[in-house]
Amino acid sequence: MKSRSALNKLGLLLLFAVSGFVISCASSSDIQQVQSDAGHLSQEINSLQASQESLRIDNDLYKADLKKLEDANKQLFLMLTAQAKEINDQSVLVTTQADNIATQAREINAQMDAIVSQSSEITGQAEQINTQAEQINIQALQILDLQSSLQAQGIQITAQRQTSKSLEDKVSVQGQVTGQLKSDLDAQKAADNDLLEKINKLPTAACSIEESSTDVRSNTFKVTVSSGYTTGNGTAFFIGNSEFITNEHVIDKATRILLSNDEQSFYATIVATSRSRDLALLRVGNSVSLAATGLATRTLIDSDTGKKIGVTGYPKGLGDTASVSYGVISRVFVDDNRNEKLQTDAAISPGSSGGPVFNQCGQVVGVISSKLTGASVEGLGFAFSSDTLTDFLNDVSSRGLR
Repeated sequence: MKSRSALNKLGLLLLFAVSGFVISCASSSDIQQVQSDAGHLSQEINSLQASQESLRIDNDLYKADLKKLEDANKQLFLMLTAQAKEINDQSVLVTTQADNIATQAREINAQMDAIVSQSSEITGQAEQINTQAEQINIQALQILDLQSSLQAQGIQITAQRQTSKSLEDKVSVQGQVTGQLKSDLDAQKAADNDLLEKINKLPTAACSIEESSTDVRSNTFKVTVSSGYTTGNGTAFFIGNSEFITNEHVIDKATRILLSNDEQSFYATIVATSRSRDLALLRVGNSVSLAATGLATRTLIDSDTGKKIGVTGYPKGLGDTASVSYGVISRVFVDDNRNEKLQTDAAISPGSSGGPVFNQCGQVVGVISSKLTGASVEGLGFAFSSDTLTDFLNDVSSRGLR
């Protein structure tokens, strides 16, 4: 509005100025021309004013459209911002889901590996099952054969039962006869024991324990055992047939066993041992020629208690010749393992273990095994009796080792 008013004022001033100039300077024709030009100019001014008004209206419309466009842009921006946030949230969710899918994929791969491994194991087990099935079929055939064999044996057993019944009748009759024979045998054994006791009570002037000790010493050997870097000593005695007797504890854990006296030395091997009896049987090779003759054994009887005996051995492993000491049989008893033993007051020292206890005639009546020691203890030596030695040798023979 202000622009149009200013323009009108300018047009009027210009018209007046021109009119005045024309009136003062121009002629009538010129004035008319000027007036005509002024008319044209007024028309153009009016046209300009109309154009200006049209432009103003267009400008107002443009501003209104621009305002609408700005509002639309704001709404679009807000919408795009919300969509961008939503897309960002969805992107985070998609990333999380992708991580979960990757984890699940790894787990699936691990499960697939486990399934492949299990499949291999199942295949192996299936092969084993097939093999076992074949074996079962073979065994089934064997069982059928066995059943047929058992049926045949059943027929034989039935026949044998009939035969056994007849034999049982005969055995019953023989049992009565055997009972009578056992009674007769026990009576004969009692008579033999009485006779033996009487014989032992006969004067023994023909035997001298001092003279017998020479033969016993020649059959007594020092035992030197090696086990790793350690050595030990004991005593053994010769019983014939390349066999020697000693204590089990003497040769326990030995890797090498040397037997020696003042005439010979040779290595021996272990044939059999008995821990409960503390006895061991040794043997030398057939190539060894022994100067010793071997010692015989004699059964102990009750009347032997108090009789003089001798003991040979190598106390402390000293010397190459067996020493001898004398004493008496203090008592005969049975130990906790039900083995018969004897007690003696003869001098016994470490190294004598395994040596023979002999009577006046040089017969072995025991095998030295141990002694009690202490400030107030004297003359308490112990030996396994000749009966225990005989039981041990019989056991070895029954096992096929002699």
